[in-house]
Amino acid sequence: INSLFRGLGFNRFPDDVKKLALGEVVEVSQEVKKASQVTGGLFDMGPDRDHPAYNAGYDLIDTKKKLDSLVKKCLLSSIIAIDTETTGLNPMEAELCGVSISIGEGDGSYIPTKCAEKHLAKDVVIEALRPILENESIEKVGHNIKYDLVVLHNVGVEVRGVLHDTLIAAWLIDASRSGYSMDAVALGTLDYE
Repeated sequence: INSLFRGLGFNRFPDDVKKLALGEVVEVSQEVKKASQVTGGLFDMGPDRDHPAYNAGYDLIDTKKKLDSLVKKCLLSSIIAIDTETTGLNPMEAELCGVSISIGEGDGSYIPTKCAEKHLAKDVVIEALRPILENESIEKVGHNIKYDLVVLHNVGVEVRGVLHDTLIAAWLIDASRSGYSMDAVALGTLDYE
């Protein structure tokens, strides 16, 4: 059972299952009790309004003024996290739909680029982000960042600076994991769902 659970990425439960199989009582922690009471989605106004997602600074960047403000913040940062949203899984064929940027915990911005009628045009976004993405003194963090580098290259951006890939880091920390998706790594490494 241990190897099955570990192979599936359930690293916290094998001891409890072993106790249950032997007929022992397993005490449920307050953390698990509280987690089981939370209902709804991320933005549900349910009982857990103290959840970090409710108090975080997540912004939709859909105006030039907001974009300019984000660019100024990023240019003052020594490290940023980036992620691209695309129309497919093949980076050579996928079209850019948007870019997410974070400069720290509880801070995140999403810049849609696919629908210029409702949001900023892709060219406007790319040119505004170019000084950040091509700046060698700003380190970039991403999950499977190679994908993002190809997508950005295809729209004319050559990302420069020190690169950190959390997917590779997760593999180096635990090469026995069954999966390395961002959700799996966040849950397994940070205990954050």
